[in-house]
Amino acid sequence: MKKASVRNVVQIWALPEQNGCKLGLGHLDSSEALYMHIIDTGWRSLKGRFQPYLHFQNSNGNREEMPIQLGKNIHWRITGPRRCTGYYQDTGWQPCPNDSVLRRNQIRCRGCSRLDEYSPCIRCRGDTCLANEERQKQCMETPYGVYLALFGNDIIKVGVSSMSRILLRWIEQGADYGAIIAEVEGGQEARKTERIVAKRTDISDAVHRTRKQSSMSMRLNAAAAEEIILEVIEEMDFAKLHQRPEIIDLSCYYGFKTLPSEPLTWLESNASMENSMLDGRICGVKGSNILVERKSALFIADLRRLLGYDLAQLKFPPETIMQSGLEHFL
Repeated sequence: MKKASVRNVVQIWALPEQNGCKLGLGHLDSSEALYMHIIDTGWRSLKGRFQPYLHFQNSNGNREEMPIQLGKNIHWRITGPRRCTGYYQDTGWQPCPNDSVLRRNQIRCRGCSRLDEYSPCIRCRGDTCLANEERQKQCMETPYGVYLALFGNDIIKVGVSSMSRILLRWIEQGADYGAIIAEVEGGQEARKTERIVAKRTDISDAVHRTRKQSSMSMRLNAAAAEEIILEVIEEMDFAKLHQRPEIIDLSCYYGFKTLPSEPLTWLESNASMENSMLDGRICGVKGSNILVERKSALFIADLRRLLGYDLAQLKFPPETIMQSGLEHFL
């Protein structure tokens, strides 16, 4: 990996304001920032509590974890170009050997995609298993749950997860409610069941991030969520499904239950991430979406958009840096 700059002064370029997120012209001593190459984001279960985090590669090439804490003020400067996030093996994460620059919408280069031992499992549709022999054996012996997850007031998806991490999976996705509708042995059988549910009900197995973001200020009550899930099961008439599954309310994990209004988008999907700034107080994290309050306005950003970029966690807000930088010109 390219190491972070060791120059004493880092230039911050002036950009127009974007939804209240500004950059100013100034100078920052490099000792005042933590530099990281973002490789992953997710949630972790710690003694019954769930914590969102960013995984990053430090300037020495090692992987570290940064928890995302509610109430904390952040001053994140994002720079490019986007570079490969590496790959995973049973032994853990490995950095990209070529530090490859990525094309748009990639999170890893082709070489690392081929090396990643979990890619076949992520792409699995229940047909031919392409995983290695050890992972095939592990998968066949693992109990899986087929579930329905609800988002906002009208979004529903079907999915699959191992029973041991199904609650964590719902939280990772930012669901409002989750329910296990079938339990099966083996990942292939679980995927086949998922496909049957999706085909018979026309329910998707994926929800785009823009739909999740637009539903943040909407939420069904428990009775309405139960009614939707039971209607799906009744429509299926499928013997494998639980007829009255337990419905789990997930709102307690995100730092908020309802929002007074729809939050503003931090950066539009077609906007460049390079030299952008995410600045403010963390008010909540729902799945991969972070809510940040800045000057009484609430902004939403998808943390997965940071993957592959370099992030400098500044110790001071951009306005302070700008004022300090002006002293160099007086």
